[in-house]
Amino acid sequence: MKSYCDGSGTLDSSPFVVLAGVAAEESLWAGFERGWREVLRSRSPIAPYLHMREVVPGKGPFKSWDEDKRVNLVQDCLAYSSQLDKTEFCTFICTVDMRLYRSLKANGAKLPSVWRICNHFVPVGMFAWYLNEFHSRKLPELYFEFDQNERFIGPFQELVRKNQRKTWGGLYNHWDVIKQIVPADMRNALPLQFADMIAWGYHRKMTPPREGAAWSRLTLFTEKVHPFFARISARKNFWLWFIMPIPGP
Repeated sequence: MKSYCDGSGTLDSSPFVVLAGVAAEESLWAGFERGWREVLRSRSPIAPYLHMREVVPGKGPFKSWDEDKRVNLVQDCLAYSSQLDKTEFCTFICTVDMRLYRSLKANGAKLPSVWRICNHFVPVGMFAWYLNEFHSRKLPELYFEFDQNERFIGPFQELVRKNQRKTWGGLYNHWDVIKQIVPADMRNALPLQFADMIAWGYHRKMTPPREGAAWSRLTLFTEKVHPFFARISARKNFWLWFIMPIPGP
């Protein structure tokens, strides 16, 4: 079982921070990578990868691409991902309203860190989904990949290490099925490009449009065509942190 997580937004300047994740068995990802790679290669010049931060403004390898060509690339990737068997994978989203978060903190509210909030509902949510969805099968080994330089990964690694140390007397600890949590280069990890597209779409939905109408339409489709197991908005649910403590560092 493999999960891929990617974030959008920053603590200091963004009105929202989003963490998105996609989860599936390894067999699905093998087929996904073949199809995704074909989409990238089915244009001239070939798209080396999909990274919304570069594609949307036309930066990096997309600098010479006009807007129609860049929009078509994202549309084609979205259309391909919409054909995946929706019973075999799931997506997870957590959004934190940073303006509200900063306001509450400034007024003395004791809130978990943004990293803990998002990790609780995305990678930890994936973990719970795995255990519930596949409890009747042989227990899977779980592997997590985060886009490199994501600040979510450290707190999640520490949370898992902390809980894995709680096994005593030879008793079974379900946290032990998590075998690896590593950073990865999204240019090479194709499912991370999928997670990036979802995170971008949801972040743009929550913020005032900065691009043209074509990009605004894409944000609607990125949210609608994939099954969400957990879609949590801290904008409306900050009361939750006071009645349901979020574990972890």
